[in-house]
Amino acid sequence: MMPGRNPRRAYQDGREIEPMSLGNMRAQGVRSVWVECESCRHEAVVNDDRFADAVYVPDVARPTLLQVPIEADHDAAELDGP
Repeated sequence: MMPGRNPRRAYQDGREIEPMSLGNMRAQGVRSVWVECESCRHEAVVNDDRFADAVYVPDVARPTLLQVPIEADHDAAELDGP
């Protein structure tokens, strides 16, 4: 990966491609996303109703959004948050 690139984004010709927002995803009838912890590989399906329309789909898996400690030894149920 090149320096300064966001690993949660796609790039074409060196330029970042804007990812789908949750608002756009909801308009297509989708209400949840599959996420996987990059450190422990646990996975879960997360309902997106609690997140703002402007949140990008790839950012839903961020521990800060899910309220999961970054270094936690967690299971899939914890990924779905409170």
